[in-house]
Amino acid sequence: MTLVDLQVILAVAETASCTRAAHKLGISQPAVSRRIAMVERRLEVRLFRREGQKFIATEAGQTFCAHATEILDRVDALENETMGVAHKPKGSVALGVPPSTGEMLLRHIIPEYRRLYPDVRIRVEQGYVGDLFEMLMNKQIDVALLNGRYNSTDVFTEKIHDYDLGIVYPSGWNGNSPLGDGPFPDRLTMEQVAQLPMFLPSPNQSLRQLIDEAFQKSGQKPRIEAEINSFVLQKSLVLAGLGAMFMTTAAIRRTDRDKLSFVPIADASILYTLHVAVRQFGQPTLAARLMLDMVRAQKSVIRSFLLGEIDN
Repeated sequence: MTLVDLQVILAVAETASCTRAAHKLGISQPAVSRRIAMVERRLEVRLFRREGQKFIATEAGQTFCAHATEILDRVDALENETMGVAHKPKGSVALGVPPSTGEMLLRHIIPEYRRLYPDVRIRVEQGYVGDLFEMLMNKQIDVALLNGRYNSTDVFTEKIHDYDLGIVYPSGWNGNSPLGDGPFPDRLTMEQVAQLPMFLPSPNQSLRQLIDEAFQKSGQKPRIEAEINSFVLQKSLVLAGLGAMFMTTAAIRRTDRDKLSFVPIADASILYTLHVAVRQFGQPTLAARLMLDMVRAQKSVIRSFLLGEIDN
């Protein structure tokens, strides 16, 4: 069995068509069909079933494709590995980061990575957890920082930090509390949080799922002003005095400290975990492994940022 055999099987699985696979690979359609038949005879198993004009991978075919992808990824890594013997990788690496943490982390990572590995092209993608996870799985990025729970067998994750979320609110509420007469509390219950106008991410985001669980356990329902899948936009509305958001003290920059305040939640723990992640299957390139190592080296800086010990 050759690498071309693996490429043909993967192309058919991806396109669901021998004709489209042939066009993609630049070979004839009969050549594609012959290779599939040859591999199936060798393995004594069907790799595809026909559904109309489509070729759909069987369970055996899916297993074959998973291993074939890993083999071809390792072959693709040969060039970088060979060039990296002298610790001078080439090629490119793509890093995915969430908005706030990424803004802080990049200034610590990018200059040092460029200094050590000047021949590697760096690309950075910013997004919410679901988007970053999808980009990681689609090989659009190589390393990602992911918040939330991750039990997927498709990714290898390494925990960076666990932290409890609280409420970030306009400092003007300290003198004019939306909860009634008196100063704004220095700790909130979930019942009190449910009375506040809140800006939350949409239900498909991992943070929102944790927030919803906390409300359900407390028997409360949030007062949602708007669902906004942007940390920056949520914060802009909180700065305008229009509501509050779930976040850590890290959301409050030095220039914001007269406008924003933070309060913990007394009767609920909304534990948010930050991971660094790579794909579980397939060999990361040397450039990607070095980026992973550099993120690991910044763990203490990231933790200090999330605890509010350093500014953005």
